Amino acid sequence: MYNKSIRRTIFEDRDARKYKYNRISYARFCKGMVNRLKNHKDATIVITGVTGQGKSTLAGKFCFKEFEKIDNFITGEGKMYEDKNFCTDPEEFAKKMVTERGSVIWLDEAIDAVNNRNWNSKINNLITSRKNKNRKRFNIYFLLLPFESQIDKAISYHINFWIWVKKRKVTKEHPNGIGVAQIFGVNHGRKGGMGLDIKGIIERENKWRKENFNKNDVPPTIHPEFMGYFAFHALSKEHQKRYDRLVEEHKAYGKLTEEEMKSDGVEVSKVEDFIPLEIDKIEKGEIKKKIDLWKALKEKTGFADDLLERKINRHLKMRSLVTFNRLKLEDD
Repeated sequence: MYNKSIRRTIFEDRDARKYKYNRISYARFCKGMVNRLKNHKDATIVITGVTGQGKSTLAGKFCFKEFEKIDNFITGEGKMYEDKNFCTDPEEFAKKMVTERGSVIWLDEAIDAVNNRNWNSKINNLITSRKNKNRKRFNIYFLLLPFESQIDKAISYHINFWIWVKKRKVTKEHPNGIGVAQIFGVNHGRKGGMGLDIKGIIERENKWRKENFNKNDVPPTIHPEFMGYFAFHALSKEHQKRYDRLVEEHKAYGKLTEEEMKSDGVEVSKVEDFIPLEIDKIEKGEIKKKIDLWKALKEKTGFADDLLERKINRHLKMRSLVTFNRLKLEDD
């Protein structure tokens, strides 16, 4: 039975309430980011959401439809977004943070970026250091991650905007789905701010759920950081082909050379890179037995059984798949 005696502590926020029905267009958002650069501020935008919900689609809308039409007014050469600044490798992303100016840099679905110790100990510190020392590179950074929990505390202080892709609705008019995303930003009208506290937002939501256990959806207006939402369709066929091509190219060529990594003080183990490549073969139907996946990865990685299973499970989780023990393939 519903307990009316539960003491409420989380309510709609007065500042956020005015954005309750605020639908933000791509052009308006991108214009706001350009204005940040003109005010001598970089912009770091994290986009999170379960794999397949539309993170890359939304980033593609920003980059393909808007930023590649805007001149790079910092250098006076080229456009703000060019495909050379699309990354799937965190080391490449870190390097571009100090080599690019006035650019939009897109790190897509950074599964390897935040889920291994290398990222947390080496790359995470490297990016944080570069943000601290290079605050005026006049760049806009898009960092795509599956889960908010993967955001390191040191990086969270540098995040200006968090876009959470909530869901994708499928309709007759839009069989590929309509994406819905909420956007949160630092509330500059209040004292005591320490950057965008994503962990605090999540904790506030969890508390609201406990106090309103008979309700399903958490109203985003309980957060003073809430700024509105995006509604977006699938990429056009032309843009989807372009995105698919970029992903395929970067699987083969996205990594930095050993010489480039050494010059940046980056040490990256390449052995684990075989795991997502083999999982790709499952999704393409090239591997049809679980035992074949296991044998291939044992041979290529040389990991002990328990370590290999943990690493496989981590990559399966990033794709919203079951654990290795529960995985059933076509010929099993």
